[in-house]
Amino acid sequence: MEKHREIRNEIEKRIASGKYPPGSLLPTEVKLCTQFNAARATVAHALRSLQDSGMIFRRRGVGTFVSHPDEDSGRIKKIGLMIPGIGQGEIFEPVCSAIAAHAAQFNFRISWNQIPDSRPEERQTATLNLCQKYIDEKMDGIFFEPLELTGDKDNINSRIVHLLGKAGIAVVLIDADLAYPQRSQLDLIGIDNFRAGTVLAEHLLDRGCRSPFFLHRPGSATTTQARAAGFLSVLAARGLPVSNRILEADPDHPSVAEKLTQEMKADGIVCGNDYTAALLMKTLITAGVRIPGQIKLTGVDNLKYAQLLNIPLTTLAQPCREIGLAALEMMRFRLEQPSALPRQLLLDAPLIIRESTGLGDSRTSKRKPTDTSKL
Repeated sequence: MEKHREIRNEIEKRIASGKYPPGSLLPTEVKLCTQFNAARATVAHALRSLQDSGMIFRRRGVGTFVSHPDEDSGRIKKIGLMIPGIGQGEIFEPVCSAIAAHAAQFNFRISWNQIPDSRPEERQTATLNLCQKYIDEKMDGIFFEPLELTGDKDNINSRIVHLLGKAGIAVVLIDADLAYPQRSQLDLIGIDNFRAGTVLAEHLLDRGCRSPFFLHRPGSATTTQARAAGFLSVLAARGLPVSNRILEADPDHPSVAEKLTQEMKADGIVCGNDYTAALLMKTLITAGVRIPGQIKLTGVDNLKYAQLLNIPLTTLAQPCREIGLAALEMMRFRLEQPSALPRQLLLDAPLIIRESTGLGDSRTSKRKPTDTSKL
């Protein structure tokens, strides 16, 4: 028998006999190494196995304790990442990395199965398959970023949530809810997307724009709808027209440039995200439109390439690490309080002003970011 199994079996016997009663502190790894004449890595392996089974639990900086028979608090919780958009941008990878890096502090073990960056239909199938895999593995919780940019995304997202709920698996949504303005019965962590729309609209108006529009791609996530709503709220508050100010279109289609400049007479555009803004910028430049002289342009996310575009992009920065850490806290709460009302935590996204809207002084550029985090 392997040495780590021998150690595990002996500690189990000591727990069963009462030598190590429930709630008692086990000897340190160093002392166990001496007792069993084993390497520290071997002892650590045995303790991890006992912890996974729920027989013991660890407190950082304190030690390892024997669990009470009716207590589940010491068991490592298995948490899965189900993030279909991780291959489509730079936002979700650092969010997931922050979750994985700090999971041990929450007694979580993370399963990170990347969904292939493929055609929408294939991504839907891959996400459903991963959902079933996590159900079969009896996960305790799932971090889920709802599908977007697919024709059947609403049905697929609802089906996934239903399957996980039926299996008794806790779900924390990352970045986006299932619908807007409705709220699901799930916890949500992301930025305040409504406020994001207001900040960008105010920035364009403060830069002198009088005919701004909001552009997003067909099938975009609910985050984009919230940003568009915030955008319209500012126009209404400033007494500007709000009718037909939201344009749903492919930003790389040549007709978009003509529609914006000739038909709509746009002088400022808030794009749903940086990727949309980058495609639109290329389209406008190809059509001979001057940025920011003729049209001022903004995005959301602050992707790495946003400052490397032909005209560096004004945008809002996603606080990826903070989202990851907040998601862990939210999952811990949900597992401890499964019947609690659903919560949402919305973080602030700082405005980064670059050449796409001009670099002169404005009221917006002088404002200090406001903390709009809320439960």
